[in-house]
Amino acid sequence: MPGKLFIPLFTLVLFLCSQHSKGQTKDTLSKSDLTDMSLEQLLELEIKIGTHTPTTLTEAPVSVTVIDKQEIGLTPARNLLDLIEVYVPGATYTNHWLGPRLGIRGVMGDQNTSYLLLLNNRNINMKTINGPFYEVQNRDLSDIEKIEIIRGPGSVTYGHGAIGGIINIKTLPETNENNLKIGVGGNGGYRYGNIFLKGGVTKSKWSLSYYGSINRSLGENSPEFFYIDRAHGYGYGFMGYQWGNKGLGTPAPNFYGDFWDKPQIKAQFNFKLGKILDVWTRYSDITYKKQQQLTNTIEGLQSPGLIGKQFLSVAKLTSVSKNNLSISHEIGFLSQSNRDVTFYNAAEAPIDHITQRNYSYSQNETFFSTIINYNVKNRLNIAIGGDLNYLYLGPEWGMKKNKFINSFPSPLQFVVYDTTSSGFYQKYGSLGIVNYVDDVIDGYQYSVFSEIKINPAPNFSILLSGRIDKHEYSDFAFSPRLALISNFSEKHIVKLIAQHAVRLPTFNELYTFNHLQGKKVKPEIKEGIQVDYNYLISKNIYFDFSTYYNSINQIAWTSAGYPDVVGTFNLIGADFQLKYQTQKNKWIVSYAFVHQNKWEPVTSMDAYVSNIGLDSVDITFPQYGNNRLNNIPEHSIKFNQTYTLKKNVRLHANVIYNWGYGQIDMLNMYKSIHENYGTEETKQEMANIHETVTSYGYGQASFTSNVSLSFKPDFLPSSEIYIYAMNLLQKNHIRYVFQYWEDGDNRQYPRQVGFIKEPTSIGIKWVWNVGK
Repeated sequence: MPGKLFIPLFTLVLFLCSQHSKGQTKDTLSKSDLTDMSLEQLLELEIKIGTHTPTTLTEAPVSVTVIDKQEIGLTPARNLLDLIEVYVPGATYTNHWLGPRLGIRGVMGDQNTSYLLLLNNRNINMKTINGPFYEVQNRDLSDIEKIEIIRGPGSVTYGHGAIGGIINIKTLPETNENNLKIGVGGNGGYRYGNIFLKGGVTKSKWSLSYYGSINRSLGENSPEFFYIDRAHGYGYGFMGYQWGNKGLGTPAPNFYGDFWDKPQIKAQFNFKLGKILDVWTRYSDITYKKQQQLTNTIEGLQSPGLIGKQFLSVAKLTSVSKNNLSISHEIGFLSQSNRDVTFYNAAEAPIDHITQRNYSYSQNETFFSTIINYNVKNRLNIAIGGDLNYLYLGPEWGMKKNKFINSFPSPLQFVVYDTTSSGFYQKYGSLGIVNYVDDVIDGYQYSVFSEIKINPAPNFSILLSGRIDKHEYSDFAFSPRLALISNFSEKHIVKLIAQHAVRLPTFNELYTFNHLQGKKVKPEIKEGIQVDYNYLISKNIYFDFSTYYNSINQIAWTSAGYPDVVGTFNLIGADFQLKYQTQKNKWIVSYAFVHQNKWEPVTSMDAYVSNIGLDSVDITFPQYGNNRLNNIPEHSIKFNQTYTLKKNVRLHANVIYNWGYGQIDMLNMYKSIHENYGTEETKQEMANIHETVTSYGYGQASFTSNVSLSFKPDFLPSSEIYIYAMNLLQKNHIRYVFQYWEDGDNRQYPRQVGFIKEPTSIGIKWVWNVGK
C-alpha cells in the first residue's frame, strides 16, 4: 500500500515543482459564440480534437462533428444522447437495463466501454463498469458551450477504450463576461422542471465563472413499454397490471423519471489567471430508473435504479516560450460514488438496506499529465507527453467500509471488504457468490504518447502519432496512427488515415483475472483505414465525405472465467454531410451507411433456452455475433435547419429517417429456434410475438421530427423564450430496449426484444440575461 500511495504524491510534487515562463498561449477561439463566425471561418478555426498538434477542423486526422451552443439551445433534447442522435451522421442509441448504449459507425455493445466521455478534455468514464455514464443522462444542457464528437477510433490521442468514438463536452467558456443569466424550463410530457444560474466576473488579469442548476422529473406517466419476460411467467405485451397474454405483471417505470425522486444537480466553478493557470471544479449527479418491471418491496412497488454522484477538480498550468515551445501540466482528482439498487431482498428488508443493492462503492482517481509542444517555422510540429493515473475503490461517499459492495465478473462475483458486519455477506455468503478482499482494490496506469506533423510541401502534411498505455493488470497496449493530408487546392482536402486502436476490459475484469490467475490481459484491437474528402464549394456551402473499413478483434468475458477474443467482425461504411450557412439560414443534411461485412467466431456459445415447450435445451449459436455488436440501422438520413425569421425570432427543425435495423435479425433468430425446437403451442406464441412487435414498428424503417421556436419578447428584450415539440410527426419511432444474453443462463426467451414508444411532448424554456 505505501508504494501505491507514492504515485499520487509523486504527481503532486512534479506539478508543484514545474517551472513556467511568462509567455502566453495564442487564443485561437477568441469569439465567445461560434455562431457569429462564417462557415469559412469555422473550417479554418484552429482546434485540438483528435490530435496533440494544432490543426484546423478540415485538416484534423479524424471525422469530427461539432455541436455549438446555439444548436444545443435550439434543439429539443432530453440529454446529450438526443443531441448526438440529431447531429452525428448515423449515430443512435438503445436502452439497456443499466442505461443507454451508444452506437456510432457500427460499434455498439452491452457496455459503453468502446467510447470515451471527456469533460473539457478530461476522461470521466467509469472505469469499473458502464463506461460513459455521468453527464450523458443529465437533462440540463445549459452549461455546455459545445460538444465535439469523433466518429471512429481515438485511442491514439485519448487512451485505450476509444475504438468507437469520443465525446468531448466543453463547459468552460472561451471568455468570461461580467454578466448573470437565469433560466427556467419545463416539459409537460415528462413532467420535468429545471432552473439554472450562470455568471462570471472578468478583470484585467483574472476571471471567474460559475454555474449551478437543479432539475426534477416525474417522467412520462404510464409509458407504452413493450417487454417480454416469459421466464418469470409474465408473458409478453405492454407493461401493466394486466401484462400481455398472462395477465400478470407490474406497471412500467416512468420514462425519464428521477429514481427515488432525487433531483439532478450541477455546480461548476472556474478560475483563470491570464493564459497561465486554469483551475476548475465540478459536481454533478445522476439518477436513472432501470427499464424493467417493478419490484414488490416492503414499501410497495418500486422501480430498480441507479444513483451516482461525481466530483472533479482540475488544475492546469501552461507556459509558452518565445521560441514556440509550450509546456502544459495538469493535475486533478476524480471521484464517482455509485449505487445500483436492484431489490434483491424485495419485501424482506427496507428498500435502502444494503442487501437490496447490486453494488455500493466509489471509484477514485488521481491523475497527472504533461505535454510539450514545439513548432519549427510551421514546417514541423512535435508533441510529446505522458499520463499517470492511480485508481482505488472504496465505499460510497459518507459510508463505512462494511457497506462496500462491488459486482465483479464470475467467479469473484460480489466482493466485500468486511465479512462480519456486512448484511449482504451474511445473507449471500453461504451461497458462495460473495468473496472477501482484505486489501484496497486499486491499480495504476501510465501512458506515453508522441506526435509529429511534417509539412514537406505547402499543400501536403504527414502526421505520425503513437501512444502506449500500460495498466498494472494488462499487457502493453499500443495505438499507432498514420495520416496523409493533401490540400491539392484551396477548397479541396483529401485525408488518408490508417490506425490501430485498442480497448482494454473494464477495471473489474482486469482485477478479477489478475487476482485469480496473476496474469496480464491483452487488449482488444481495432484496425482500420479511412479516406476523407472535404470540399468548400463556396463561402456558404461545404461538403465532407468519409468512407472506412474496420476489423475488430472482439474481447469478452468468457465462461472460462477470463477475458478472451471471442471473434472478429469487419465493418464497412460511409457518411457524408452537406452544410449551407448564411446569416439567416443554416441547414445540414447527412447520410450514413454501415454494414457488418463478416463475423468470424473463435468460440461457440451454448445458451440455455427456456420456455420453448420442452424441459429447455442447450443450443449452440455459432453466429451469435451477427448484427449484435452492430445493432444499429444500416442507413440513416438526417436533416437540420435553423432559420432566422426576423431579428429576434428563430425557427429550428430536424428530421431523422432510419432503415435497415439489425434488431429484426435477432427476432428472426428466436423465431427460428422455436420453430426448430418448440412445441406447437410455443411456435404459435413466438409467431404471435413476431407479428405483434413488427406491427408496432420493431425492425422497421422509422421517421421522427422535432421543432422549436425561440424569440425575444419586446416587454423583456434581455430574455429569450424557447418553445419546442419533440417527436411532433413520427412513424415507427420506438426506443429499443434490450439485454444481451449471458453464457450459461436462461435469458433467451427473448427478453432482448423490447421497446418504448417515444411520445410526442411539448416544452418551454425561458432564459433571462440579468445584465452586467
